[in-house]
Amino acid sequence: MSEFNPTQSDYAKAEAAFDFLAGLIEAGALSARSAETGNALSVVLIGGFLGAGKTTLMRRILSTEEGRAITAVVNDVASLNIDAALIESVNGDTLTLSNGCVCCSAAGGMARVLATIASRASPPDAVLVEASGVGYPAALAQVVEAVDGVRVDACVSVLDADEWAHADGRARQRPMLDDADIVLLNKIDLVPRQSVESALATVAAEAPRACVIATVNCAVPVDLILSPGLRADTLGPPGVAALSTDYCVWTFDAPRPLDLPAIEALLGMLPPNIFRFKGFLPVTQATGVTLMLLQGVGRRWRWEEACSDEQGLVLIGQRAEAQDVAFLDQLEEVGLRLRSCVAA
Repeated sequence: MSEFNPTQSDYAKAEAAFDFLAGLIEAGALSARSAETGNALSVVLIGGFLGAGKTTLMRRILSTEEGRAITAVVNDVASLNIDAALIESVNGDTLTLSNGCVCCSAAGGMARVLATIASRASPPDAVLVEASGVGYPAALAQVVEAVDGVRVDACVSVLDADEWAHADGRARQRPMLDDADIVLLNKIDLVPRQSVESALATVAAEAPRACVIATVNCAVPVDLILSPGLRADTLGPPGVAALSTDYCVWTFDAPRPLDLPAIEALLGMLPPNIFRFKGFLPVTQATGVTLMLLQGVGRRWRWEEACSDEQGLVLIGQRAEAQDVAFLDQLEEVGLRLRSCVAA
């Protein structure tokens, strides 16, 4: 029997595994406090290869969002936390993990950080987690979902369109598509229009369950990345119809109980121009009518017990084409009533 002589790499892997398990144990102890709130902490994961535009997206969200409290968690693979410094300049509640990827060597630290945030007396409305440029969003999602009292609200991957045009650039970025709900094909101003259209088609084929959007400097509405809220400014007066050439917000009232299978059947046929949706909906179940929270991004959605007495549904997407208008009509057929459609 050969003798096992562990290398420095073996010791490092063992230490990382121990830290991950220790982090989950510590997170489990902290989760008891967060469970008392009854609501899971919403986490949005932002991944992408080095230089794709993750920090640009983080700064854009944090500098424009005023209605929600957001905590940013940044992971730099180097000891000099440049990304954290850039993000902290626009958001004071920034936490940093150094010298490691949050989906591997720093996973235990990520579990501790998220559990600690969830256990705050006044937790934030959302947590933005920026992975390192070599971290895979799918692996990071597994770390987050392992923490009680925390949920992955959306997994966003940022791609560099210029790099995607080259074989080696596609190879580096392709793993970032795994488990993505939203894909931002960024830097389209650097490539010809035909290349953008080809890249969009390729990415959509490789990530069929994700919303794929072409961007410059990651310019998208905040509510596309964060879970949209049923706010007073969204629930505007009936009859408003101001369609934007870019992004639109459709708001529906729910005046009567809805059939759950009928709603889910429509969600299974969601047109590609609808990116995000959220609503408090009265649904008919075996035990009677229950007010439920519906949240979805891309082709993924979930139901939870409602924590509000408001009723309505908000959709966020781009201008509706003819076939997509039919989808909106179908929503009205199952009991939802269009209140407004305004520019995002």
